[in-house]
Amino acid sequence: MPPLFPLPDPLSLSGPPVGYGWEKQQGLLTRTSFARGIQTRDAHPNWRCVVCGTPITLNLAHIVGKRDQATWDFLRDHKWIPWPGSKPSPKHDPRNGLTLCSAHHAGFDKGHFFIRYIPSDPVGKFVLINFSGIPAYQAYDGKAIALDKSHRHAPFKSLFIMHEKRVRGLYPFQPIAPHLQPEIAWQDWMVSEGLVATATGRLL
Repeated sequence: MPPLFPLPDPLSLSGPPVGYGWEKQQGLLTRTSFARGIQTRDAHPNWRCVVCGTPITLNLAHIVGKRDQATWDFLRDHKWIPWPGSKPSPKHDPRNGLTLCSAHHAGFDKGHFFIRYIPSDPVGKFVLINFSGIPAYQAYDGKAIALDKSHRHAPFKSLFIMHEKRVRGLYPFQPIAPHLQPEIAWQDWMVSEGLVATATGRLL
């Protein structure tokens, strides 16, 4: 039986749960624009959707909504993201975004699925969870997407927890703790296209 997948505990007002803080290089203030930071980070080797790998109909998605200044300020004030270090607005910080095709951007914004960072994974992977159970996302469920935690502009891990809580609220009758496989695989397209190092299992 795969292990259960509950929310991190505890959630507090004094910072994110253990393992969901920011890497040292992420805590530095960046002058890189939202678009340039994400496009450079999500080029594997070409710019593409981090979920399905398509290079077409690409969007720059915000994790915290670009107009949700109140949530951004709250997270900065309570040290869920670095302050100083993060940009004043969620609209402009590349660590508040990811590249998604139009279909997965719509699914993310509508709360059909969420993404969770797994600190216990040896590599540190960001995993898609199809919480809605919609068939279109099932092929990607429980597998890691093309995000590298060590990149300077990697998303702040704690932001995905905020998004996840909202997704869970949309589906109150879904299992509180979905199952997760003990060994988290990368998305199939990443393996078939040679984007994962064979020796280390890390994203190239």
